[in-house]
Amino acid sequence: MHDQVLELIQQSVRTTDSELMERFEEKRNSIRHIEKELEELTNRIHEYDPETIDERISDAKSDLNAARGKLEDKEREIEEFREEHGDELRDENSTELQNQLDTYDKELQTVEEIKSILSDQLERLGEIEDFNRDIGKLRSLSEETEIEENLEITQFSVEEARSKLRDYEQAIDDDILRITDQRERVQDQLDDLEDFDQELSQLLKEKREQQKVVEEEENNVQSIETDSQKIQELRTKRRSEFVNYVDAYHDLRNLYSLVISEFEADQSAILDEVKFDANLDVIDGLQSKLYDLLDGRSVNIAEIQPIIQIALDAIEGSEQSEHNAEAYLEAALSFKDQLLANASTAEFERRVFTGNFKLSEQILLEGTRMEDLSLGQKGTVLLKILLAQDEKPLIIDQPEENLDNRFVYRTLKDAFKEAKKKRQVIIATHNANLVVNTDAEQVVVAQYEENEISFKSGPLEDESIREEVTTVLEGGKEAFVQREEKYGLAE
Repeated sequence: MHDQVLELIQQSVRTTDSELMERFEEKRNSIRHIEKELEELTNRIHEYDPETIDERISDAKSDLNAARGKLEDKEREIEEFREEHGDELRDENSTELQNQLDTYDKELQTVEEIKSILSDQLERLGEIEDFNRDIGKLRSLSEETEIEENLEITQFSVEEARSKLRDYEQAIDDDILRITDQRERVQDQLDDLEDFDQELSQLLKEKREQQKVVEEEENNVQSIETDSQKIQELRTKRRSEFVNYVDAYHDLRNLYSLVISEFEADQSAILDEVKFDANLDVIDGLQSKLYDLLDGRSVNIAEIQPIIQIALDAIEGSEQSEHNAEAYLEAALSFKDQLLANASTAEFERRVFTGNFKLSEQILLEGTRMEDLSLGQKGTVLLKILLAQDEKPLIIDQPEENLDNRFVYRTLKDAFKEAKKKRQVIIATHNANLVVNTDAEQVVVAQYEENEISFKSGPLEDESIREEVTTVLEGGKEAFVQREEKYGLAE
């Protein structure tokens, strides 16, 4: 029903206050943008695997402590070795050689990394060649046209760049040979040391290797803790964005109230006695939407109902709306540890954060709310909205169902008469009141005899048509009497 009402109101207000409608549409687009932002924030959060972040931090710290423990053990081993073999050691020479070896290893690592990057750039020169070739083709084709824009692009000299990069590559290879040669000489000096010095050198090497392990573990802990911090920042931002999301809905409702007021100022006579009030609500099925991902063995669906009420409180627009929005998130997210085994936490969070509110309107007929109307009265409201909606032909099948003749006469006849000023209205009916009192221009009577359907048509002024209406339709004679009395035609 909301879509029909909104379309009806929009069609009218666009012609009377287009600026107001633009503001209304901008706010709706703003809400869609916030929903996308909320989904993007949820996706970014789960790129860091938040479900395992605490466990990964704990494991990384445990590995770091173990690595530090091994380093301390190695340092004690070296100290004990020096105490035991102090007289036989040439400690300074051994340490210096090992330091030189480590320096060369670092240099080799750096130069190898440079060579790898250089190799990638040499391969990319082929792409630049393709670019230059295509630019030349564009220029050639442009000369055959009347395009005035000059395609002046400075082309990159691929051959010059390739030559320079090859020279640099050769220099790198020469440097690798130099470093490798120097390293081998230092390694030979270490190998020539006395047995105790060699053993100490090996211990120092093992210590440095363990120091590298400690550094790697420290970096790993820092990296995971940084991820954890990012998760918290993104979650904080997402909560703040959700509050903005709720506020945007409040603004949308206020704008919709203005739109409705503008509409009612120029409202069609068809909608006499029908009024609209802007409203916000949670979507139908929100309870099931959240519950579907939960493990029914540990969660009862009735436990979700309080969350729905908190969501309703959040969009009510009171001074407590921000608090209620936070309370809704707190309550809903408390269930994410009770998901089904195959359910995604990210999907559950998306369901919590987005798509749960809707703009609607309270519809009143003669001051009575839609939900308090009878079935027939609800049908009357729907018919009035359809009749007022646009100027396209409208076909209605037995609108009088569930309505008594007096109700049809009082509420619908004027609506039909007003609607047919702008559109063609075709009614299939058994009720004479609708045919007679809406002043139907053309009456078509269908008959079924001997397995054949025949039609007879004409205006109400046609005596044969009047006779058909009187005999075939319910209340036909009474309807004609009322019409004649109204127009002073009764004898």
